[in-house]
Amino acid sequence: MSKMTGYYSEIRIYFKDDVKYIEKRYPLPFYSRDQIEDLRQRVLLQRNAFEEMHIPISELIDLEIIRKGKSFNLVATEKFEGLDFADVVDEQNFEMYLEKMLDDIYKPLLKSSSNHLLPAGIDTVIRNYVYRSELNEFCYVDFMPPKVFYKGHYTQEVPEITGPFYDIRLLTHNDRAGVIYTLYINLARKFPAKRKFILAKFEQFLSGINEVQLSKHINESPFYRLDDTKKAARIVTALNDWKGLNYLILREAACFTAEVNKKFAGKLDDFFRLTHHETNPDSEEYGLLPKERFDKAKKIIIENLLSP
Repeated sequence: MSKMTGYYSEIRIYFKDDVKYIEKRYPLPFYSRDQIEDLRQRVLLQRNAFEEMHIPISELIDLEIIRKGKSFNLVATEKFEGLDFADVVDEQNFEMYLEKMLDDIYKPLLKSSSNHLLPAGIDTVIRNYVYRSELNEFCYVDFMPPKVFYKGHYTQEVPEITGPFYDIRLLTHNDRAGVIYTLYINLARKFPAKRKFILAKFEQFLSGINEVQLSKHINESPFYRLDDTKKAARIVTALNDWKGLNYLILREAACFTAEVNKKFAGKLDDFFRLTHHETNPDSEEYGLLPKERFDKAKKIIIENLLSP
């Protein structure tokens, strides 16, 4: 039987006393109750850290451990806060909502520390930013798996990950400059036609909060202000591995490709799934990007760059 953890494998939205709630159930096979209690404490620790940084977060009603058969589930019940960023924006309001999301979430996050590593990390996937219309603010809603400094270690995955992908997760979740680079890529993933506009907004935002140095990975990327598709293909061809910043450069290359090749834009989510690390802990390649998938990802980008 696989030990794979299913994040959000069961979601239930319901009303109670005219209030809308969301229940997120996390199946955790082969985890003891004590292990899940430890995980529960890490979730609460990250939520508390965000509150201390004055970052709006979803209202937690309950976080409980429930037995299901021979195993246990961690079940979070939260107030349903609204629609996520991608669902509220359109051509007319994109700039306004992007500025608001950056101000509501990322200004307090990035200004919370002058260290390059944040004690509480963040997952920059766009669905994690939900707009509370009644308060006119974005809030952050995803704390599983928790990304927090705990017992002398930055936790990243469940089960915990090791090796080169741990370094990638630390870069993308906790490193302040890495977080900015990853957020830009995730926004360009959802809105490839707006990639250059997003870049300009990031430069403006970081200048406004006196953190221009956090754009270093964006500015040093070979795709920064690049327009030549043949040169882009050569850059991807030259990537010898997926480790470290190469992983983000590969994904940025996919966003660049989607900007110039509209047919590929509809396949970006498939590409990002292809380049996710192996998630089955039973596999010898857990926490790695198998070579065949890395080679396939490069081939897909190159073909779509040269044959738009």
